Amino acid sequence: MLKNKLYSFMAIEHADYAFDLCEEKEYILKSLEQLSPKKVRSVK
Repeated sequence: MLKNKLYSFMAIEHADYAFDLCEEKEYILKSLEQLSPKKVRSVK
């Protein structure tokens, strides 16, 4: 039981971290887009 709780906690933490990374990536892409729209579109 304790093990399951630990795993679900870790999963939640990981999802949170992944979400933060995703937001950061979006922000970086938007910043790059303002600098050079053509280059970023080819990356996507």
